[in-house]
Amino acid sequence: MSDTLLLFLNLAGIGFFAISGTLLGERKNVNGFGITVLATLTATGGGTIRDLLLNKPVFWIEDSIYLLTNFVAIMVSILFIRRFPSPDNRYFLIVDAAGLALFNIIGIFKATQAGADLVVALTMGVITSVFGGILRDVICREVPVTLKNQLYATTCIAGGLTYVVTTNLGWNTYICIGMAFSTTFVMRISAIYEGWRLQIFSQKSNG
Repeated sequence: MSDTLLLFLNLAGIGFFAISGTLLGERKNVNGFGITVLATLTATGGGTIRDLLLNKPVFWIEDSIYLLTNFVAIMVSILFIRRFPSPDNRYFLIVDAAGLALFNIIGIFKATQAGADLVVALTMGVITSVFGGILRDVICREVPVTLKNQLYATTCIAGGLTYVVTTNLGWNTYICIGMAFSTTFVMRISAIYEGWRLQIFSQKSNG
């Protein structure tokens, strides 16, 4: 993957997750500072943890373009929400799934660049994708969607395996990225609208 393509994917992922944080902030009726905090945590939290674990420079400290992209995405999404308000959380679900799919690929790629094996690379993909959302949800006093019985982190694993397999087969980089993105994104959206669940224990009624 070229540096230019990696930068593009990173900026797109930052944008999608910043928008998702802004949308949640709007739904929670927080002020402008609160929206900025939620959006920034969502956009940078997972990548920050990944870089620290891999003993690499934190990406948004090394290059301020990521924070600038984050702030631009916040402003654009605020203007968009005011002009085209959504009666439900459809916008949030779409941009969150897109950010999830993109950051998963980035996390795996950066881990393999650092010499990580398959299991660690897949784990870094999940961390990059979901930990920003976990921080966002915790601050909003919500159970993180990752910890619910919905398919969330599992979609990252499926997309990550798709990326690793197609890359090792020597397929074109854009095809590998497209297939990995589609796998995660389609699985996540399908899980939402089809009600797919990953429930280990059956719910017990009280009494």
